Amino acid sequence: MTGYNIRQFMADGRTLRCYLSGGLPSFANIRQNLYLSEREIGFRRPDHFYKNWIKHDLGETERMAPHHQISAYLKACFDGLTKPLLTIQNNLVKVEPLRFETWQALLPRVPPLPLMSFRLYRHFNLPESVGEYTEYCLKRLVPNFCRTALPSPHTPHMDKFVNNNGLIDVHLHLNGTTEMDRAWLHILSFPDDFQTSLTDEILENNIVKEQFDQIEEGISINRIHYRIRLASWLRYSLIQRMLKAETPDLLNFQHYINEEFRLLEDPGYSLRTHPLADGLPGLHEFNDSVLESLFHIMMFRYMDRHPANDTVARAYHLYLLILGFFNKLMVQQVEQFGFDQFQKITLNKCRDSVEKEYADRFFQICGNEENHLTLLEGRFAPKDTIEKNIGLLDRIFNGYQSYHGVRDAFTSITQDAVVEIGQRMRLSLTAHFIKERDMEWQNGELLVRHHALRQSLEQKARAIIYLCSELNRVKEILHGIDAASNELQASPEVFAPIYRRLRRNGFRHFTYHSGEDFAHLLSGVRTLFEAVEFLELQSGDRIGHATALGILNRQLNT
Repeated sequence: MTGYNIRQFMADGRTLRCYLSGGLPSFANIRQNLYLSEREIGFRRPDHFYKNWIKHDLGETERMAPHHQISAYLKACFDGLTKPLLTIQNNLVKVEPLRFETWQALLPRVPPLPLMSFRLYRHFNLPESVGEYTEYCLKRLVPNFCRTALPSPHTPHMDKFVNNNGLIDVHLHLNGTTEMDRAWLHILSFPDDFQTSLTDEILENNIVKEQFDQIEEGISINRIHYRIRLASWLRYSLIQRMLKAETPDLLNFQHYINEEFRLLEDPGYSLRTHPLADGLPGLHEFNDSVLESLFHIMMFRYMDRHPANDTVARAYHLYLLILGFFNKLMVQQVEQFGFDQFQKITLNKCRDSVEKEYADRFFQICGNEENHLTLLEGRFAPKDTIEKNIGLLDRIFNGYQSYHGVRDAFTSITQDAVVEIGQRMRLSLTAHFIKERDMEWQNGELLVRHHALRQSLEQKARAIIYLCSELNRVKEILHGIDAASNELQASPEVFAPIYRRLRRNGFRHFTYHSGEDFAHLLSGVRTLFEAVEFLELQSGDRIGHATALGILNRQLNT
């Protein structure tokens, strides 16, 4: 029951909206909002269960003077969530192995980087002199954030196995894998790119609009973009305050919130670089994740030393709440069941601006110690023309070559061989075709079921066949075929013609996602049967998930 109620402290939309409307929520308001947030997703328990846990976790904060309460509240939340879950082993933040499931359930509520930073702050003192920050980053933060902000559980036997043998990941979608913290930092640095991806047109997709309304009913694209600018300004102003270059606006940040138009103009500081990279000598060599961790650690120490500075604590609280809002946009929440809920995240384009290049994802996947994987089977969605597929594969291979340290030697798959160096992870690709909803009518004409999808699949299959027949570099690394996305939108028989065509043209390894999501258990089992029959799956082929085979009917109805 670790942090049962405080787990919502960054996902608290009511308090966020109170701040953004110009209010100053009291600790009593925040405590009530935490209760209401938990009540919405945990309606099977009585009120006293939640209220007693809030009292247990935050009772000491309640007894403090009002101007001390916000900083004490934030520290109590971080302390209550990190102390039982995270440990330090050889300078690395690790998850307590018996609490790993709890940790995984927490991440949809709170991104890991601030939590890890708090644990590091409690374990390693931040130097008094800013001149020593570079060494602090090198020793304490780089090992934890140079590639990823996702810590592993502390399991010595598994660590030894991974170090000696590595792991093989046979099912990873290359798009959509960027961690929330990495995506957030990119959005703050390149808000215009994000704004280009997330336009008003995105809400014309009813599926995406459903997700946005689930999180905050009536939220507009303009409000989302405004929150990015506000978070960027808050972080910049807080850093200036801690570096003693105090910004007057921070003393009355509510007034700044009410004058939204100022945030849409030139903010007066560089957006492209983290404020700490410009603010202190020697820090420009570190990536944004390291600098963001240092920012949080500086804030924790500031609140420890200045607990009565209510304005700074509230500005930091607002920054965390905006971060929590974006976390809900990009991470499937524990209470969101079914593929439809997951698909909303894949369609909302919040990761599009950060995922134009692939190198960071390969580094992230391999972990900070670069020993997680020896082989990655990555999945990509093929395009409908040869030229588009070459462009996509060039970006993937450019990222892969950059990961291997030889990016300058690669220009295009039409010219260059793919180079793999040393013991680093090897890459294998699988082309996964996307299931799409049936457009029954087109231009007033009733069509064959999935007419448009069948045509699209045929075009994409022909393009893939051509590339593998003409380019040995593609054939050497493209090893499998898959059909992914929402199985409720298209059945296996729609894919049967291209599976036969691809098999006739030399492809030997096939997967089909099936039995993962279904209206009835029998329909899930039927889809599995149809996948094997219609797609002629053979020994060595795979069914993706097939959870319908492992669910008892009585379990489904409870």
